[in-house]
Amino acid sequence: MVVDYLWGRPTEVFLSSIEHDDVQLRSGRVHLLQAGEMAGPAISLPASVLRSAGVEILGMGTGTMPPVDVITGMLRELLDLLAAGKIRTDIAKVPLSAVSKVWGQDQQGRRPVFIP
Repeated sequence: MVVDYLWGRPTEVFLSSIEHDDVQLRSGRVHLLQAGEMAGPAISLPASVLRSAGVEILGMGTGTMPPVDVITGMLRELLDLLAAGKIRTDIAKVPLSAVSKVWGQDQQGRRPVFIP
């Protein structure tokens, strides 16, 4: 899942980087959640990207949001689960100065949290 707040040219570069020109079967999907357009309101999307990369593009904005009472109910439930210790995320505290070292590493399911 990629959450895209930029759109425009950065999204075009991302999509071209996941395009494949071989015949290898792939079952994975790339879900691109389009949530903003800070880099531009439009992209050029070659059909070959959709065919070869298994891309699914979804939009998220005020027109696709659930009603406020549903959001607040889900948030309340999430916070209750967090407070009860029923939801945990495996994190690794990493000094901000080590961003370039850690960024490209396989995190093996752990999420780096950068500490200033």
